[in-house]
Amino acid sequence: MPRLLTHRRTYWLAVILLLLAALLRFFDLSRLPYGANADEIDTIAQALQVREGSVSLFLQATRGPVEAAYPSLLSLMTVFWGDGLFGFRLLAPWLGVLTVALVLTLGMRLYGRLTGLVAAGLMSLAFASVLLSRLIVVEQVLPLIVTVTMLALARALPVYQQARPNSTSIPAYALLGIILSLALYVHPLGLPLMALAMLFIAYVVVTQRPLSRQQLSLLGFALLLMTIVGIPYLLTSLRAGTLALNRLADGFVSLQDNLQTGLAFLFGGTGDLTYSLPNGSLLHPALMVLLGLGLWRAWQQRQQPRFVLLVLILLGLLPFAFLQPNLTGLATLLPPLALLMGVGVQVIADRLPQSRLRALGFGLLVLLALGLAWRTTEGLRAWRALPEVQALYQTPAAQVARYLDAHGSDLPTSFCYPQMGASFTIDNIPPAALVLLFLNNQQVDVSLFDCSSSLLLRQGGERQRVVLPTSSAYEQLPRYLQGWLKREFALHADDVPPNVIYELDASALLAQKLGEFMTTTSAQYAIEAGEFSGQLVPPPVRLGGNVTWMGYVSDDGRIYRPGDHAQVITYWRVDGELPPDLMLFNHLLIDSVTIASQRDLISVNVGQLRPRDVFIQVTAVPILPTMLPGIYTVSIGAYQSQTGARLPVFDEQAQRRGDRLLLYPITVGNN
Repeated sequence: MPRLLTHRRTYWLAVILLLLAALLRFFDLSRLPYGANADEIDTIAQALQVREGSVSLFLQATRGPVEAAYPSLLSLMTVFWGDGLFGFRLLAPWLGVLTVALVLTLGMRLYGRLTGLVAAGLMSLAFASVLLSRLIVVEQVLPLIVTVTMLALARALPVYQQARPNSTSIPAYALLGIILSLALYVHPLGLPLMALAMLFIAYVVVTQRPLSRQQLSLLGFALLLMTIVGIPYLLTSLRAGTLALNRLADGFVSLQDNLQTGLAFLFGGTGDLTYSLPNGSLLHPALMVLLGLGLWRAWQQRQQPRFVLLVLILLGLLPFAFLQPNLTGLATLLPPLALLMGVGVQVIADRLPQSRLRALGFGLLVLLALGLAWRTTEGLRAWRALPEVQALYQTPAAQVARYLDAHGSDLPTSFCYPQMGASFTIDNIPPAALVLLFLNNQQVDVSLFDCSSSLLLRQGGERQRVVLPTSSAYEQLPRYLQGWLKREFALHADDVPPNVIYELDASALLAQKLGEFMTTTSAQYAIEAGEFSGQLVPPPVRLGGNVTWMGYVSDDGRIYRPGDHAQVITYWRVDGELPPDLMLFNHLLIDSVTIASQRDLISVNVGQLRPRDVFIQVTAVPILPTMLPGIYTVSIGAYQSQTGARLPVFDEQAQRRGDRLLLYPITVGNN
């Protein structure tokens, strides 16, 4: 075997395995499947918390407080390569390929070249490993942490297959201490991993030949460094009541049920299609044979620290892995399982006659690689096509985002985002936010508006796209706005939810409406206009701040009762850059100055508006119980919310005529 796996051949095989690992993890990354499951959305929401300035060792999640290290790293990386579903997914494949490389290094240094290559091959091509390296979940980084911990222990302590000199560099021990403590900041399983590392260190100190004074000193330095780095985590956990030990103990309450499900996942498949194939298993019979041979060899070599380390990590993490019995929960077991299977292949190779070693060795490796590659590609393709998986990942929000990614650059897009200014909880992200979260194409020209009280017509109503957050959103639109988004304008396609995306050219209809307003919807200057007070003025009327009032829709003489809402429908045009704090006011006046009721509202994202954009504002002004029967006048205008300063109203000669307009009277009757 040494002559078969020369240094050059080993190098090229390693390069091929890493390229295959990268290909399977990066290929079609944003479409496997398109969208995100509930756990991924939870992780993305945590990353957004960090981006919004949340500075803490723990973040809020639907399952309780979680460590902030992974969401913080995810948030930092998206700063460099952009937002969108692809941007959030891009970190996981890089960490996955790095894990494969470190498993290769660990296997070759501890157990030989063949074992390292086989273990790296399993980590590169197995469906479970590939899928985990494409998920936006913190458990995705657990295989990397386990591998790095084992490698740090082997690097600092006398564990290597070959004898190593007593003098070991300080960085190896410093790395050991830092890694053991940093694992705590990533996941609660960092705590049992640290305990297992301490147990192995104690084993090496007790059973191996006496360590030199220098090694003992450096080992103490590593433990001191681990303590220093880990103190902030421990203190914060104690103060906030979020100790990893408590959260791990909570998982043991349902350990019996989890154990049954986890064993089914390992050996017989599980119904949790979020992370696995239907009726598939993580360990099929051939791999179980290799695992058994690896455990047999480890038992034979139980006096050697390199095998003790491998079995200790596997058996020590096994009960904790079943606290979450799916691929994410069993992620910590993937590196030691792959290494033991690699040891099993080495056992077979050691029993082969030298004359057949070359042919049989390469034949087995090729068959293994082809079989796993076929299983992986077929598994990913078949798994993505399952209706159950589509329901878990391919939400309507993801379908809309995918359509905009492919077609969104050709037309300006008005995007309905209800309650734009409202904050949402981490376990209740609105569909509109999900669409924008999943959107990869940064060239899509998107402007937001709240369709519950507004409609945005881009570029004077020219051909454009209007997107609603859900299929049911159309029924929730004000009836007047439904008249603009007629059903025949809706896009009907198999991969797009119905009545969500509308493509319309409203320029002719908008021009007709504005023409009617010029002859039918005159306003009056208010008392502030002095001698021009009460003078009729047809639209359009220009206000300060580059906004123009274009007209209104009359209420047709309806009689309102206390408790009703008077619907004030006004049209506005953008003529230039608007004040960022622009706000519209709608007043019901008892006389020329006394306000009986009011509502201030603007339902568009002012910073995204461009010249020639027109928005229809539908404002529901309450008829208060204190309002007496009579005639009230609708008054409108605009102001800057930060200062309260109203925007002036100008006439055709650009002369100021007050700061509001009087539109039409409404009638309030008895209750």
